[in-house]
Amino acid sequence: MNRPLVGLVGAGGAVGSAALAQLLQHDLRVRGGQRQAQVWPDGVDGRVLDLFDAQALADFCAGCQVVLNCAGPSWRVGDRVAQAAHGAGAAYVDAFGNAALLSALQGARQPSIIGAGVFPGLTALLPRWLASRSFDRVSSLQINAGGREHCSNAGGADVLLSALGGFGTPNAHWVDGRVQTLAIEQQMQHLPGFPEAVFRSAYLTDELRRLASTLGVPQASFHNVFDHPQIPALIATLCQRLSQDPSALPHAVAQLVQAADLQLLGRRAYYRLSVELTGWGDGQAQRQRAVLSSQDSYGLSATIAVCATLQLLHDQSWRGAHWAGDCLPPATVIDAVQASTACQALSIVNLAVESVVSEEEGVL
Repeated sequence: MNRPLVGLVGAGGAVGSAALAQLLQHDLRVRGGQRQAQVWPDGVDGRVLDLFDAQALADFCAGCQVVLNCAGPSWRVGDRVAQAAHGAGAAYVDAFGNAALLSALQGARQPSIIGAGVFPGLTALLPRWLASRSFDRVSSLQINAGGREHCSNAGGADVLLSALGGFGTPNAHWVDGRVQTLAIEQQMQHLPGFPEAVFRSAYLTDELRRLASTLGVPQASFHNVFDHPQIPALIATLCQRLSQDPSALPHAVAQLVQAADLQLLGRRAYYRLSVELTGWGDGQAQRQRAVLSSQDSYGLSATIAVCATLQLLHDQSWRGAHWAGDCLPPATVIDAVQASTACQALSIVNLAVESVVSEEEGVL
């Protein structure tokens, strides 16, 4: 029997190159596509691929069982890769994606999993995993995600466009089924699990709303974390300009990428995803915090995308279009994350319910 063929679009990018390395660890054939010529690892059917050449994209997808898209930005890629994959009879996975893409794929005969990255994706899967381990009921959920890392051009574009209204509501959290506005935090602060003082910005994501509904959580919050307030301030300024002149996006992305790289000069990159749950389990109050540590988010995103790809390869019963954070089995994904080179540590801290004075920390 022939080994399954996976088509990887954007195989030379930050997420795509990490996904390529992970796919090659499985018993698969891999076809890699990238805009520019590059040297490919042994065994990869590497091709120069222009996403805006419909025939080239169709030829690339032909014969694939699953097509994994790691190219961005999402707003520019749209559903062109997904439609080419489905046209070739292949299932589709997108490491990024948005609500418009999900809606466009709902009626397709072939299955799709989108948002198969860190955010959205792992930012729902890690809370689901933590809740399943120790909680019968969750009363509050807090997520802090971010750090200091390189910003790719595609990632920068998605950050700016999502800040303009793509994935949720800025400066808000979820309370008893309603959106509640928060005051903007002004100070640097020390957050558990983060190696230094950081600046954070509240953002009520659409994913968090779905997660709160799934877990029955009355209070939920999500914060983007930055190593310096300069970055969120720049994002706000650039978004204001883009709201008046959308054609300025390439210049805005270049400014954001440059600012992120300047923050990295002479300093170590890091990424943290911290999830804290309060609730009840085994008849008593529980409070736990999970902190996932990595050098950057790109390798973690690749792991989630590969997990989604393997799910569609191994289970032919999938139908419809789904968010990765809603549909992937959390235990399987977290096992894969821990086994990946992208994961430096995953720690679980048991906290006192009324106060956070004493902590017992264990590394899984």
